Amino acid sequence: MKYKPVAKFEINAALGDDNPFTSEFKKFPTSDSYYGVPLTRNFSPFVNFIYQLRSDVMFSVEFRRLKTYQFEDDAYTANQTNISLGYIF
Repeated sequence: MKYKPVAKFEINAALGDDNPFTSEFKKFPTSDSYYGVPLTRNFSPFVNFIYQLRSDVMFSVEFRRLKTYQFEDDAYTANQTNISLGYIF
């Protein structure tokens, strides 16, 4: 989604969800492999704010939350914040 309340400011939001056939995992017994415990789902929403300081300079702040689920185990969460400055040439 994108929302532009004024010409020089915008808010963007998105959501990613990777849940590949989780019901299929339950048909087979779980076992650790060379790669570790199987991951069953990744979930990642984010929001960013972009402000155009001048016609050629932009400033952005982004927040993202990553959540990964293991097979029959708790979810692991990580938060990520980015600050960017861009020059358009």
